[in-house]
Amino acid sequence: MGFYAVIFAIILIMYGVRRKLNTGLAMLIGAAALALLAPVRPTTVIEALITALTDFNTWTLTAVVVLIGILGHVLKASGTLDLMVDKMLALSAGDPRWALVLVPGVIGSLSVPGGAMMSAPMVDRLGDRAGLNAE
Repeated sequence: MGFYAVIFAIILIMYGVRRKLNTGLAMLIGAAALALLAPVRPTTVIEALITALTDFNTWTLTAVVVLIGILGHVLKASGTLDLMVDKMLALSAGDPRWALVLVPGVIGSLSVPGGAMMSAPMVDRLGDRAGLNAE
């Protein structure tokens, strides 16, 4: 029964995201469905929820994600993001397709949490310059 509960929760999340529901809300709905359908005692679910909300690592990772978002905004507002994109284009012989591969590869090789979030604004700008749509 637990296996089917997990599959149902994943399908529910994917359906919500596909219907343009906020990803966080879709994941919350999927988690609630999993909590209701999985063969787990309600006290275990409540203990897990309390542990997740009070754990130092949870708050640290939340802060990292928020600060990376702020960093991306500051880079855009200051024009530094455009400078970084220009330099990545120069390194890739002016071909934005190579730069689109290099940016996430280089930043992803760093052992930092949120590496994908750090490279996303640069990939977005490089995609604009290459004439690619977001999809």
